[in-house]
Amino acid sequence: MMKLVLFTSRSSLPVKFANHGRNNGRYELVVKSPDAIGQRDDTNFDFCYLDISGLDEGFCKRLIKKIRTAYPLRPWGILDLDGESGDPAWFFHEGAADYLGPGCAAEGFTSQRWKRIQEYLSAQGSEASSGTSVCGISSPEDRTFAGWKSIKSGTIFPFYILYIGPEHEGGIKTSLGEKRFGELQNRLQQYLVQLFAPVDALLWMQSDASFLFLIPPEKARATQIIEACLRLALNGPLISYERLLLDFSLPLVCALHYGEIPFQPPGKTGTLVADSLNFIFHLAHQRAEGGRIVLSEEAAGAIKPELGDLFVPIEAFEGKKLLQSKRFL
Repeated sequence: MMKLVLFTSRSSLPVKFANHGRNNGRYELVVKSPDAIGQRDDTNFDFCYLDISGLDEGFCKRLIKKIRTAYPLRPWGILDLDGESGDPAWFFHEGAADYLGPGCAAEGFTSQRWKRIQEYLSAQGSEASSGTSVCGISSPEDRTFAGWKSIKSGTIFPFYILYIGPEHEGGIKTSLGEKRFGELQNRLQQYLVQLFAPVDALLWMQSDASFLFLIPPEKARATQIIEACLRLALNGPLISYERLLLDFSLPLVCALHYGEIPFQPPGKTGTLVADSLNFIFHLAHQRAEGGRIVLSEEAAGAIKPELGDLFVPIEAFEGKKLLQSKRFL
């Protein structure tokens, strides 16, 4: 059953909208205050809506930005039962996937709309898993993934491997001091684990405030990771201030590769040796730049075709072609 979250300041909703679909098992509707946007327990849903009733334009835009930052892997829409917006198209330009106008107050959340949302989510998944290449680079075939517990220690298995951490980490650690750097490390870990949870990413290794995540070998999941990293770069200053509680913007280094490793559970990787691990660490430390994501040719095929213009080829590294995202100004 699909779970919808509605962020609203209303004390009550129109009866048809509130109840339609609840009783026939099509979806679960959870109503929350806009103040709840970004809370840790708010990531377990399929689609969220923001009710713009009574919101001034500036506050509405801030809430939309907050939704995009807090839930970069979740589609969102607008509830405008009173028809207050004079330009609904603006929401779609900002990335909205649905707009519920005044007609929904009388009609409720209809089966036709439910069907369109399901089609939208399905289209997103199939779009991400298509074999279209970007810059002439194709992605590897998906592998069946039955969950982390299904992989036995020592099994050689392919993964998308994501390195992410602060640029100039040593200097930041010195300037912040041990206590504040430890707080940054904990906040960044919590934020990234929450951010990548929808694709079942596994926090596999950690060194200070730098992290190595394993992503199941399915291109649709890697596509979502790439989009999340792009949003991290775009929203870096806001995330630094609001989520990491820093008084400066923290550029993050992001590097993504696809390769095989002999799997070991987190905490038991000390003696592990693999070419793919050597490559991702070399790539992150020698070629990656803060505020941008660099991808090996094995991982670059997971870029959505419509996002291809955001990436440019750069000089090959250790015999592999690379793509790097353009810098957001």
